[in-house]
Amino acid sequence: MSRRRSGPPGPDRPFTLGSGDRSSGTRSATAPLSGPYKIGSGWQTYNTLTALSPNKQGNHYWASQKPSARTRGLGDVVARDASGALWYYDRQLVRETPFAARVKVGGGWNVYDRIDGAGDLDRDGYMDLLARDKAGVLWLYKGTGSFTGARSKARVRVGGGWGTYDRLAGGADLLARDRTGVLWLYRGTGDTTRPYTARTQIGGGWQSYDQLVITGDLTNDGKADAVARDRTGVLWLYQGTGKTTGPFTARTRIGGGWNTYNHLF
Repeated sequence: MSRRRSGPPGPDRPFTLGSGDRSSGTRSATAPLSGPYKIGSGWQTYNTLTALSPNKQGNHYWASQKPSARTRGLGDVVARDASGALWYYDRQLVRETPFAARVKVGGGWNVYDRIDGAGDLDRDGYMDLLARDKAGVLWLYKGTGSFTGARSKARVRVGGGWGTYDRLAGGADLLARDRTGVLWLYRGTGDTTRPYTARTQIGGGWQSYDQLVITGDLTNDGKADAVARDRTGVLWLYQGTGKTTGPFTARTRIGGGWNTYNHLF
């Protein structure tokens, strides 16, 4: 499924595939993603990959702009290797090279069993990171916006009991699937001392999916969407409604063969 794009895609919402491929949004709910194009190889060295925010991209995609304030919030990526070192990939707007050279954040990140982007959780314009330790405690790393210094501030404890979930997907809000297959929504508050509201149940049956991603606004209606891959390799689109109760419309089939990829983010 890897191929190179021969020209600019126009306004899009890029979506990254764990094999080193990337797909762009089309604004269509019936076919929300274009074909993938290859951005690099060697990503199998990482055991964790996450975008810090749902990708948001516009007409300036081919502007050949290096990482700057303009590119923050467009899907910076962090990746953890087998030694526990965390690496930061700054987003840039360069043709077929969407990330700058990696920067080492630090070691010791193997104390966490989940690392997930949180979007701009505290609404200061910088992208944040969530990490869950093996005791089930969730921690928030607030972004600094720096390109030369530390990418995150010292961690802040969100709370315990998060080990009940086997999958998390973050943006401004957080989706969490419990081990019985029930999906829950945590709305962001903008307050880092209490970053989420009490959870709201979305529904059951989500254990049929092995990948779940908040993608940002794929369909250009101003609301964040999500995609989920079932265990046969079929990818499904859940269009966002912007509502706490009933946050997604009924799913739409995107297509099969997505089990080619070992990770979606």
